[in-house]
Amino acid sequence: MVERASWLRYDRGWRAYALASGFVAAVAAARFALHRLLGNEVPLLPFIFAVLGASVVGGLRVGLYATALSTVFGQLLFVRPYGAYALSDPAEALRCAIFVLVGALLSSVIELLRDARLDALRANEEKDAFIAMLAHEFRNPINAVQTAVAIMKTRQTDERRTWARDLIERQATVMDRLVDDLLDASRIRRQAFNETQRQPTSIRSVVESAIASIQPLLQDGRLQFDAEIDDGVVMVDPMRLQQALANLLANACRYTPPGGRVSVAVTISTMVHVTIRDTGIGISPTDLPRLFEPFQRGPHSNGLGLGLFLARTFVQYSGGTLEATSTGAGRGSTFVVRLPLLRHATRVPEAMSGTRSA
Repeated sequence: MVERASWLRYDRGWRAYALASGFVAAVAAARFALHRLLGNEVPLLPFIFAVLGASVVGGLRVGLYATALSTVFGQLLFVRPYGAYALSDPAEALRCAIFVLVGALLSSVIELLRDARLDALRANEEKDAFIAMLAHEFRNPINAVQTAVAIMKTRQTDERRTWARDLIERQATVMDRLVDDLLDASRIRRQAFNETQRQPTSIRSVVESAIASIQPLLQDGRLQFDAEIDDGVVMVDPMRLQQALANLLANACRYTPPGGRVSVAVTISTMVHVTIRDTGIGISPTDLPRLFEPFQRGPHSNGLGLGLFLARTFVQYSGGTLEATSTGAGRGSTFVVRLPLLRHATRVPEAMSGTRSA
């Protein structure tokens, strides 16, 4: 919860109920002081102010507590016969029921308004943080491109010019990926993501394409890699599923230290299971529930925090599920994609297993 909205936090402990009791006592004292002026008219109405104050301090539950307390004290102190309940009178029973209903509605409305206000403040601060993060992520490749352009403008050897050109190409690819992720996330948030084209697809071909896309990460990280892939046919959008698996594999590579191991296994039963394991930094139990939320960045992340969010969304669009498990920090992580099996492959797949080291 954002610090600047701390004044909007509810106090739901004993202090809130103590304050609510104080509000009721204060209104009762004021009502008693004005008894000669008000007489027996509107015996419960002034207690609305106690309900209002309690709801502002503690929310719905504390507001309901103040409503109940006000009803009891109002009936005992200001409704004849004093010191007894007058609910046997139909008119008085109706008036009491109306007060309770109004108090409950008032408490509910105040809690909804405060929650909406808090959500708006949190969204505004998250937007500011995201803009700062986005500017930082684009600044790095832009700086690299500017450096490479400056080198190309000077008299340099062909080798240096080739290095600068390759650097520009790599950073342009990074920026293109960032923009694509932002566009996909925007479509999903606006529920305008309707580009899925499901078709019968070999899961083996999709996984092999995803593996091919992360070869530079395997080489740069000097990682060992294992793959055991059975084949089956699934009804999916092949491009989006490939992107989802590539995101999961890239995530495993980035969070696995040099010399570590990344593996992918595809098994076929009544479902297709794609299991991606790594021996990396793992996931703490506190981070697991928020792992697939947009813009959730790991401690060593150098992206926008959209990779896992998009991966799960694309898998869901293909009719599957994505789950993550980890035994804790430093113990690696496992991601499992489950997809409905359309039919078994018509050909016998060649074994694709082994270890690659870079």
